Amino acid sequence: MFKKTLLLTTLFVISSLTVFSQDSEYEIDLLMKSYSNTLEKEGFIGSFDSDGDLKFKYEGKNYWILRPSYKDEFNLAYYFNNKEEGCSTKMLNIANEVTRRVKGAKAYITSDCEMFTIKFQTEHNDRNFDEILSGALKRVNYARKLTKELH
Repeated sequence: MFKKTLLLTTLFVISSLTVFSQDSEYEIDLLMKSYSNTLEKEGFIGSFDSDGDLKFKYEGKNYWILRPSYKDEFNLAYYFNNKEEGCSTKMLNIANEVTRRVKGAKAYITSDCEMFTIKFQTEHNDRNFDEILSGALKRVNYARKLTKELH
């Protein structure tokens, strides 16, 4: 009897976890679709990549809204090729300076030293997406320009 109860309890817990994780993915899918629809209304043309990230152009440059792990998380990223400089002290110092000077932005070099990344992360907290996107684009775009200036 104990084994049957233990087995049923275990199955219930596992099935509950599976259902909650599916709901979570579903909610994130809806959120990303909402981001895409809002971008289209604002005149941006976005497309989803294989990771589920939303790529769009702003001022002629590619930006990505990264698929979040949690529905209250918002991440905007900009990448550029860093193959020539690699992990030089100069580029590491630029990444540190950009991170220090741009509130909410983080600049870093990927582990293979080939890409320089600028990322802005904030919590969504039911705020207006237009407001979040506008602030994120201003910060990431400023960080991008600052990186070029320091280079």
